[in-house]
Amino acid sequence: MEFFLISSLSFGISALVTLILSLILWKVFFQNRDKNIMYLAGFIGVRFFMFLSVTLVQLLYVLTKDAALSGITFSFFFVFMFISFLFPPFLFTIFKWQGIRNYYFALVLILSLAGIIFALLNIQPVVTSNYQMRGSVSPFLPAVVVYFLYPMGKLISILPLTILFLIYAIRKTRKIRLKSLLMGIGFLWVISTIIIPFLLPPLFSGIYACIADILIFAGAMVKIPKGESGLDDSTAN
Repeated sequence: MEFFLISSLSFGISALVTLILSLILWKVFFQNRDKNIMYLAGFIGVRFFMFLSVTLVQLLYVLTKDAALSGITFSFFFVFMFISFLFPPFLFTIFKWQGIRNYYFALVLILSLAGIIFALLNIQPVVTSNYQMRGSVSPFLPAVVVYFLYPMGKLISILPLTILFLIYAIRKTRKIRLKSLLMGIGFLWVISTIIIPFLLPPLFSGIYACIADILIFAGAMVKIPKGESGLDDSTAN
């Protein structure tokens, strides 16, 4: 039981962190109406609900021992996870290739909807796992979700934006370099969660995931001086 509580605490910390970061970003957005901030606030805000779902799965299992109820709750984790994939394409096409925005978003939307549908149609009671997750509960999921829709959705949604920011970090200077580096590493960290959290002890699995949100938030809060050219000065087409 203590392993489940530790895992719940880890993801609970991540939920609290992402909630705070999202609220700060939404406050900034309502002050300056910057679309970049809006998409980042939405991305981190949806990840808050994702982390909250995992937290509740662990707590419900400890408190009720109802594997079916925890299985239903876990399905919301996948719903929010796939919804989070919808934000990076908008952010990417602000900086680059605006003409492909609708096509890019449509591709990610199809993958996300497929993932959500498969997850909801295959709700099953959770099982305890002391090997891969080292003390947690997890559901049975179709291989198409675990090995295709989840990793492909995340890579197609986030990898182009990650590469773009890391290129900016190399080519740009001063504050733009810092901003791009933080956000590039942050989104790269998100991609790494395809594998890394499953290899960590329960105390660190959830905390590891939210480090990405902290890095992205830090990058978003770096202010570009008026005399410095913006990120999208020569790349939007």
